[in-house]
Amino acid sequence: MLECLIMEPKTMPGRPGAREAIGLGGWLRRLVGLFVFAVFPVLTAQLAMRQVEDLQVEQAIGLERLRHERWLGRLSAADNEGRMVSRSILRTFDAIRPLTDLRRRTALVRRLRRLFPGAFDLYFFDRDQQVIRDLSDSRHPARATSMAFGALRTYAAGETYDRGAMGILQSMLNMPTVLMAIKAARTPVKLAERDREGFLLWDFQADTSPGHPAGFLAILHPGKFEPERALRGSIRWLNRRLRRMRTGLIDFAKRPIQPYPPAIDAVPELRSSMLRAISQYDRHFRAATVHGSFLARPTRGVIVVYSPLPRFFPWWVREAVHLASLAWLLWVGWFLLTHGERVGGRIPTKLTALFLFAIGTPSVVLLIGGYYALQDHGHVLEQKLETRIRDKLRDFDERLPAEVAKVEARVAAIIREARQLPTLAEQRRVFRRFRKIKDLDSVFVIDPAGREAFVHLPHRRANMDRQKKFMLMLGKELLARLNKSMKVDSGALMIEATEELVSTLVGGGMGSFDLELISRNMGHFMSLTLGAESSYVMFDALYNLEGRAILALVAVIHRGHFERDYIARHVRDLARQPDLPMTINAVGEASHLGRVITTPDRLATIDHLAREAWASRSSTRLRLASGTVEEFWYAHRGSNLQHFVVLAAASLEPVKQHLQLLWLLLLALAGVVILSTWFIGVLLSDQFLRPIADLTLGVRAIERREFHTRVPVHGPDELGELSALLNTVLEGMEDLAVARIVQESLFPAHPVVLQGYHIWGKSRAMTDIGGDYFDYFILPEDRLMGLVGDVSGHGVSAALVMGMAKSLFANPDNASRGIRELLLSFNRFLLAHVRAKKMMTLFLFVVETRTHTFSYANAGHNFPMVYRARYGGVQTLEQASFPVGIRARAVYDVREDRLDPGDGLLLYTDGLIESTNQAGEPVSYETARAWFTDLGPGTPHQVVEGMFQRFDAFTIGMPAADDISVICLKREPAAAS
Repeated sequence: MLECLIMEPKTMPGRPGAREAIGLGGWLRRLVGLFVFAVFPVLTAQLAMRQVEDLQVEQAIGLERLRHERWLGRLSAADNEGRMVSRSILRTFDAIRPLTDLRRRTALVRRLRRLFPGAFDLYFFDRDQQVIRDLSDSRHPARATSMAFGALRTYAAGETYDRGAMGILQSMLNMPTVLMAIKAARTPVKLAERDREGFLLWDFQADTSPGHPAGFLAILHPGKFEPERALRGSIRWLNRRLRRMRTGLIDFAKRPIQPYPPAIDAVPELRSSMLRAISQYDRHFRAATVHGSFLARPTRGVIVVYSPLPRFFPWWVREAVHLASLAWLLWVGWFLLTHGERVGGRIPTKLTALFLFAIGTPSVVLLIGGYYALQDHGHVLEQKLETRIRDKLRDFDERLPAEVAKVEARVAAIIREARQLPTLAEQRRVFRRFRKIKDLDSVFVIDPAGREAFVHLPHRRANMDRQKKFMLMLGKELLARLNKSMKVDSGALMIEATEELVSTLVGGGMGSFDLELISRNMGHFMSLTLGAESSYVMFDALYNLEGRAILALVAVIHRGHFERDYIARHVRDLARQPDLPMTINAVGEASHLGRVITTPDRLATIDHLAREAWASRSSTRLRLASGTVEEFWYAHRGSNLQHFVVLAAASLEPVKQHLQLLWLLLLALAGVVILSTWFIGVLLSDQFLRPIADLTLGVRAIERREFHTRVPVHGPDELGELSALLNTVLEGMEDLAVARIVQESLFPAHPVVLQGYHIWGKSRAMTDIGGDYFDYFILPEDRLMGLVGDVSGHGVSAALVMGMAKSLFANPDNASRGIRELLLSFNRFLLAHVRAKKMMTLFLFVVETRTHTFSYANAGHNFPMVYRARYGGVQTLEQASFPVGIRARAVYDVREDRLDPGDGLLLYTDGLIESTNQAGEPVSYETARAWFTDLGPGTPHQVVEGMFQRFDAFTIGMPAADDISVICLKREPAAAS
């Protein structure tokens, strides 16, 4: 494009050879041109590349930070020695179960104990629940351990267990009661914050073969764990498998600082950048060569994950842009200095190029800026989508108390009706209506003696008896408080003396358990914890006529089940949002709470997000691509739905379609600007330069030999006169085209076949009218005559000489004359009648088809070639002589030869052998001879066409040096004859 922008002639118009003098104005114009055409586009390219690099790097860093967060979460979850020891015990148990060799079993168990010395008590049991002494520890007696393990299995199955055996288990675990959580096999259960008996792990596989370990019981001792062993092992494992990312552990409070692994200390500015991020309350940092994230450990130190700083453009692209910019600056500066600032080239093109250059450069910048602005707008739209989803889920969460209030109103209505009845029997009939309220988990009506007046337990569970006893005792104490009784019985003493323990069993969000708090919230559901289960609990009372509380009522709603039922009832309404279509799923905190699944095909994604939400204790988001569809997933943890994670998924296709529409509008705007610029250039060219363009088309028409073309005459001015003159030239050229047609009619139109001989020729003129001539015709007595000639020069004069030759040699009256006489006669004719000396080379032959001999004479023409079928070679008929039209006393010898079956004669003009290829190498006699050797077995038509095809392939579009004619005479092979 620069050739169209800043080319100008080196000489001043009207002063050939004079160099333009550069004054102050000229230097100023060149400086402005240097800025416009060089400095401005180079700065634009450099700034655009820098901006694209920065924005793409920031986007890549944002994506990598998400991966950093995931790996930090996994490392934080792996920073647990108890979990690591538990996994090792489970793997060892799974490995020794199928083994029949006792020594291999013992070796694996010993190896486990060497890995974690003193970290656990481990007992293995056979299918009959008896301790396998060779594999087990001996801290506890074998019989007692077997009984404790049997009680644990019975308790986990929900069956009635032996209280003595359960007491042994409680003694081994050093716990006053057995936690509900130990029912989960193969899951480490934290017992308490202590060095011994910190975790319990067990398993039993009933389908194990006799004599093989079927179960185990492990009590883990956190005091014996090796600090940071699990985390360091996970770091080593990840560093071996991750390619770009590296993980490590740094404790800044430890002196001296000893990072793990030590290799991370070699990263420049890693410590300083992390400390700077910590001081700025940030979890992400960027050093000289890396960027990363870190997470504080629960104990001390931080876990760090970092990656190399990404690069969008490869180094060679950046260097290439810098070198191209420098070359452009230097070249434009040199061009402006030597040629000036005036634009050159074709006028319509340079006008259009100037407009496009002026508009195109800022348009490219605007397109790049618009692209990234649309990306930012896409992030804003996604944030709005997330906000809308979060708001809807938050509103869904906030409606849960209203559902509780509905149950509370139904319970309160039953209590009010019961208060109006005088007798307990009538009240019990009213209490039966509690059974119709499906959300109630249990209802207890208690008299002042602590006896049950009415109990509703629709769901039987293993610990229901203990809960029932506790409720009876609690109701009795509540009635005593309500009646202001100062009587102290054993139950009241137990509650007062062990209030902290009761706070553990029954607690809420407002602090420790307080009977006064319960008294103040009578008749309303409160969120409390009964045992290990969160519930909504309502306390209320019925009074007699004296105003004394005679019955206490405790209604319990299992919070987890209530939340699940609430979600199941309303999940479809939540999903059917007219302004935001979503899919809604929910996953319970514990396995017994179950899940509410509406998209079972996405179960793996649902479980993964739910685990991340429970692990992070906060809401989690994920952008997921499935084929060509992208979805936004949001896992919400609410303040009311405490036992479930609600997951909403919405398609990002509307956002993408909106961005695509905006991008298309931006491209359309840029296209309109460029189109308008182009149209202005075209309009200027059409108004002022169209006559010149029409003249150019006329010249191009002459170049393409389209002589019928006429140039429009736009007016009686200089350009109009030039157009009329060009039309006159085209008319003359049209006459020349007619002459070419006449000349082509002089060549033989059809091949000649005579007595087993075939002859065919073809000519290609270099210009409109050529100087080559060939002919062949039948003579009397079964003779065949042929010739080829080449007139010196081109154009009309050469064509006239060719016509003279045609009139002489094709005249039937000359058929009886010999070859020598014909050549001498034509030589005398040219010398006598053609004043402008025009010589002509000729080769003339006559074939006697009966005797298969041929006579020939060469008048300065290229030596013909004869293909000999008997040995497949080519022979050259060399004969030196003068062309006709040069010497009056020229002598032409006639020679004879023979053509055997399959032999062929090739005649040609010098245009065939003198033309060159793109490397300047001529075709030469040797190359033409090699071509004829390959093509000799074919028919005359195949030989001629093959020679032209090989000529075209050799020259590859290069113009021929002269006119080209090729003629082939072929005698049929013996079988054909």
